[in-house]
Amino acid sequence: MKQLSTFILLLLLGFAANAQLIYRYYTETRPGIFKDRIPKVIYQRLVTFYDEYAVKELTALHFDSTGLQTEKIEYDDSGKVTGRMVWHFEQPGRQLKYLAGNVWSAGKFSSDSALFHYDSKGFLNEVILKNDQNTLLRQAFITCDSIGNPIESNFYDNRGNLLSAEYARYLPERNKILIRQVKTDGSEPRTDSIDIDKRYAAKYAAAGETYNDRGDLIRSENYKPFKGKAVLEIFYRYDEFGNPAEISMFKVRGKGRMKRSEAHATIYRTYEY
Repeated sequence: MKQLSTFILLLLLGFAANAQLIYRYYTETRPGIFKDRIPKVIYQRLVTFYDEYAVKELTALHFDSTGLQTEKIEYDDSGKVTGRMVWHFEQPGRQLKYLAGNVWSAGKFSSDSALFHYDSKGFLNEVILKNDQNTLLRQAFITCDSIGNPIESNFYDNRGNLLSAEYARYLPERNKILIRQVKTDGSEPRTDSIDIDKRYAAKYAAAGETYNDRGDLIRSENYKPFKGKAVLEIFYRYDEFGNPAEISMFKVRGKGRMKRSEAHATIYRTYEY
């Protein structure tokens, strides 16, 4: 498995030019991402179809009893640990205090940490990424709404240059969090819609989403087609507790009537409850 120094930056809450701090905050640091039953561990295997069916990622994701992710361990094809991340929460309020990551490179583990700072109200207002030499790598300043939901984040490099910004709209009446990211050139490389509570996702289905009778998402389109560029059509299969066991992605190309083309990647998951 290829490991790069930027890889750990992306994992440590996306501190790079295409950072996604708010997105990861809502998907990795809060309960409610599971529908019926919370697993202790998820074993995940990512297989890509554009590189001769290569296994790109073997991971074990650990969760506490509330559904908060506490650890992620990555392995190579031989079972050797190549990376590890640990989420450290503090009571009361379950605040994320810091996120430590290690990646195997050049015969040793490097270490980076993301430190989370809160204001007097307990709202997240700053995140700092440092390496094992305590050198500043990236920094983000966060603005929250009146109840503490992050709604804006600005990302800077270690010289104070703005890299990108991220904006979120919290819509509880639609069970959605809408997130868009803007680069310094004004472009929007990514737009996401996140369910606040998975149990009510089907009731507030978005365009391009199809659900089964249990309320499980079984098909979605990642992006609407634009100027003939490829988008992803995604299919989901679930275990008996409503947690995704297989996620298959297909590239779709062309204008007008869209036709599925080549397979893109598949994620296989097994759960330990």
